[in-house]
Order: sequence, then structure tokens, then C-alpha cells
Amino acid sequence: MKNLLLVLLLIPAFLSCQHSPFSHRYTTEKPEVIDIVGVYEFDFQTVDDNLNSEDLKAKPPEIAIKPNGTFEIRRLPVFKKNGIAEYKFDRTVFRSGKWSLETLGSIDNGWGNVDRHWGLVLDSVPEELKYAGFLGRDKVNGIIFGYGDPDTGNVMIFNKK
Repeated sequence: MKNLLLVLLLIPAFLSCQHSPFSHRYTTEKPEVIDIVGVYEFDFQTVDDNLNSEDLKAKPPEIAIKPNGTFEIRRLPVFKKNGIAEYKFDRTVFRSGKWSLETLGSIDNGWGNVDRHWGLVLDSVPEELKYAGFLGRDKVNGIIFGYGDPDTGNVMIFNKK
């Protein structure tokens, strides 16, 4: 009977979401504008295995965050949902618009402590690119775009130049 009770208690833990494999890198303290301004260059993506990251590095996608509240994106891949939990490369976009600094979610360490994940909300971009999370615990050093369930690790990451 004890074993059955133990199994019943553990099933939800195995079936529930655990955490993003990148959550340890999320920016959890509100950054100053001066700390987020700059150019971010493509590092890697794990969303679509058919899109060669080496091809993207030859002419790297970039995101320029400006202190006046505007941004420019160049050659940014857009991934569209293709099925239940799968995303595929759709096209590359060039856009400019306005950004706002906001919390994009939270991180729970499992012991009741919840930290905010800071990032940008970008206007005038495809929905898949609207939320750009910051990376860097002590100082913003990157941007992350997540696709689908965070547990899957489907991301596109940019490093600050």
C-alpha cells in the first residue's frame, strides 16, 4: 500500500513541466536601459534542425536596441508552428519599431521563491518574435526567443556584441 501511495504521489511530478534548460541564464533583476542598449548577434537556434546555424552565421541576424525606445531587426528567422509542438523555419524578416521593458514570466526554484524574467516586448513584429527575454544573471549579455513549451528547449539565442 505504501508503494502504491508513493507512486501516486510521484506521477504528477513526472508529468508536470520541470523547467527551461536555459532558465539559469535568465535576467531576473530589472536592468537599466543603458545596460540593454546595443547590438545582439545570432548565436544559435534549436527550433528547426533543417535550418543550418552555420548558414545564419555567414550573414548573422541582428537586433539593435536603441536608447530612444526603438529597435531594428535584420535577417531575423521566423519560425511558424507546424503541428502540435513543432516549429519550422518560415522566412527572414527586417523590421523596426518600438520596444518596452517588461517582465515576461517567472522562474520558480521549487522552494517557493519566484523570480521575474525580464525582457522586451517588441511591436510591429510577427507574434513569434514579440517577446525577447534577456539572458545574463549579473549583466544583460543576450536575448532569448522561446518556442512552445519551455521544457523542450526550443530557442533562438543572440549574444550582445
